Amino acid sequence: MRNPLKILFNSSWSFTTTDSIAPSALFTEPEDNATNVGLDTEIEITFSESMDIQTITTITTGTACTESLQVSPDKFKTCVPMKTPPVSSSNDQKFSLKPGSSLAGDTLYQIRITQEVKDLSGNALNSQY
Repeated sequence: MRNPLKILFNSSWSFTTTDSIAPSALFTEPEDNATNVGLDTEIEITFSESMDIQTITTITTGTACTESLQVSPDKFKTCVPMKTPPVSSSNDQKFSLKPGSSLAGDTLYQIRITQEVKDLSGNALNSQY
């Protein structure tokens, strides 16, 4: 007769989980449609989960809107170069951007986050933000 406990304790099984949930941008600072924003303001973006920092990029020279985080004064015909690449928080959820020079006064700036940004599992945003 087979011992059911022997079978139970000598057997194992395994499985692998997959993160297929797309990240999202939760908060931005300045907030959408904010007014009276300082000319030397730092821009912050907080995502719903830790991000792959290699996919969070900005331009630091030139004005082409080619990277995954873009700041533009003219509907993305040109973009504002940043002083340095984005700086991430300790958990890689919050990223800070510092424009390379003061922003222009009385100007509407837009921020674009492309689907090139990815979380640690390689999931991209569902849509451009």
